[in-house]
Amino acid sequence: MLGNLDIYYKGYDIAIKALAYIKNDIPDFMLYIAGNGDGNNIRRLLDKYDLNDHVKILGSLKSGEEVFKFLDSLNIYLHPSLTEGLPRVLIEAMSRACPALASSVGGIPELLNEKYLHQPGDYKELSKQIENYSIDKEKLLLMANENFIKAKEYTNSKLNKRRSEFFKNFRDSI
Repeated sequence: MLGNLDIYYKGYDIAIKALAYIKNDIPDFMLYIAGNGDGNNIRRLLDKYDLNDHVKILGSLKSGEEVFKFLDSLNIYLHPSLTEGLPRVLIEAMSRACPALASSVGGIPELLNEKYLHQPGDYKELSKQIENYSIDKEKLLLMANENFIKAKEYTNSKLNKRRSEFFKNFRDSI
């Protein structure tokens, strides 16, 4: 996961509850969390769910190469937010062909196939998805390929073209 550690709506608690729910079924997992903030609320949850040995809080990463290196190291990127617009970090993960599971809030359904989505706050569904996809390399490869292709729709040149068309149509309609 990647985002400000102190913003509750990023869903750190959902990911932690999901992993606690299945920790005996996949005992060798590791969740890496990177981002700004002190992460004290996350640490309290790790104590509560006895997950300190399964979660590493990495702290802040520099944009660009350091973030890309982090994303490239992951088997699955989790984005269980309770609210979002169109999360740039999810697009960045997808552009690195990173398999991703996320909540169905905001613009996320525009990015990911519905089979990779869960309802906001539904840690049990997220735990099923983690378990299902983490053991099936073919599904992970398919997800990675789908994400890589979809992320190409969000390059700067394509977004700038869409913005220009939008503003031209808006201007023409006045």
